Amino acid sequence: MAMAMASRMSSTCVTRWSTRASLGTSSWRGVRVPAVLRECRRIIADSEIMKEDDNNWPPPDRVGRQEMEIVMNNEHISFTTSKIRSLVDVQGSQDPKGLRVFYYLVRCFVVSLISLQFKIKPIES
Repeated sequence: MAMAMASRMSSTCVTRWSTRASLGTSSWRGVRVPAVLRECRRIIADSEIMKEDDNNWPPPDRVGRQEMEIVMNNEHISFTTSKIRSLVDVQGSQDPKGLRVFYYLVRCFVVSLISLQFKIKPIES
């Protein structure tokens, strides 16, 4: 699942992250939730991105767009903004605090998924 998300993110430059399990449990509907998903939920909760609002963020333009969709517990939130090239773009926005949270969260997931891809070793039979 993480590899499919990584390939989708890298191929379309759109970040969509969705997790449906609750924050406090390690299983969901009787199925063990992998440690990777638990860690993703923890990162999302710690970032407090669910409290942010993208109304004051730059709208998508000809350069591109970045999106993030999060479904966690009973909350469903979707963010859309223009492609963020650097922290200068973040500082120049109307909501630098909220956009900074989004910027670092996207970077955290992209870098984590890319590094995870190189750390996974195939199972030898």
